[in-house]
Amino acid sequence: MVSIRCKMAVKAVLDSMGLHYRSVELGEIDIKEDLTDHQMDILRKRLIFP
Repeated sequence: MVSIRCKMAVKAVLDSMGLHYRSVELGEIDIKEDLTDHQMDILRKRLIFP
């Protein structure tokens, strides 16, 4: 199922960035900490898959 793979990929990106999250659902991530603009830019770039 694609959604499970997508969620696993998103969790891997969050883990690699050292971010803590409560939940990852399709189209929504609940991150525990506030992200800086720089972190948000990096996250956006890493979540866009070529």
